[in-house]
Amino acid sequence: MLKFTFFISILLLASHLSFSQQKDSTLNLGNRWTNHLHLSASFAKQNYVSEIAFFRNYAFGKSQKFKIGAGLRLNSYWGRNEKQFTSAPANLAKKQALEDTLQISNPSINSLNISILASYQLIPKLSLAFNIDLFGLSFGAKQNGILYASDLSGGQSQVESSPTSFNLLLVDVRDIGSLNSQFLIQYQIMPKLQIKIGFSHYFSEYKTTEIFTQNNDRFRQIFNMAVFGIVKTF
Repeated sequence: MLKFTFFISILLLASHLSFSQQKDSTLNLGNRWTNHLHLSASFAKQNYVSEIAFFRNYAFGKSQKFKIGAGLRLNSYWGRNEKQFTSAPANLAKKQALEDTLQISNPSINSLNISILASYQLIPKLSLAFNIDLFGLSFGAKQNGILYASDLSGGQSQVESSPTSFNLLLVDVRDIGSLNSQFLIQYQIMPKLQIKIGFSHYFSEYKTTEIFTQNNDRFRQIFNMAVFGIVKTF
């Protein structure tokens, strides 16, 4: 899926760059609505996420420096080697005495989410931006893993799991599923092309086929990653 995502990204970028080179024009100030294509890659500690997103933004005020928008984002996550997912429900998360651990080798999750965005232009060509997933769906292959829990015979068991299918932003440990958020600096390098750098706060989640300790079947991994990408306006 990652290869497919990057292939589609390159095709989309090539088509828009070709158009920009043929017609060098600035944004129409009379039109407060703009469309944006985001392409990025994030990574940290052998965790990787590629992003393709489409946002439609509205500019506020006479200067139109502040923008908010909404759109659709496809995240493709892949983890290399063994990854540890801990109990996800809010009554268990971050409580060491209650948490169990699901270990999965080379996890992979794709999520398609509705997202919102806000940005502010600090100076010409330079902006700060933030975006976050609200809700959506995740999909991916079933994975065999090892569950470590105190009430299991021998303290561990082989289990089957798959990505939690429904994603929902409820804030912090109450979140469900796989969700992405980005804190960014964006710099305009062409009239309709920006580069973006920053960091991503990413939630990835698996659900086991059976319910285990503390009546739980959801396990989560949270991490921060560096983000590098582009934003194409059209």
